Amino acid sequence: AVLVRLAFAQILAERNMPAMLILDDALVYSDDRRLDEMCAILHDAARNLQIVILSCHGRMWSKLPGELLTMERVTA
Repeated sequence: AVLVRLAFAQILAERNMPAMLILDDALVYSDDRRLDEMCAILHDAARNLQIVILSCHGRMWSKLPGELLTMERVTA
């Protein structure tokens, strides 16, 4: 499913239409081999697309370059 969404985003980008890929813990149940393969694919795709990965499993994505943003609880 991730590869299909990635393909659609790449088609849009090739047609000069703004495209980004947002993944919300999409690969949380992947084994290590599949996760490594997907990281390589996403790293390559990030040359042409903006990719946002939302996850509470930060270590899964530590191999990917990019900016890590975190959220902190605000108490009033």
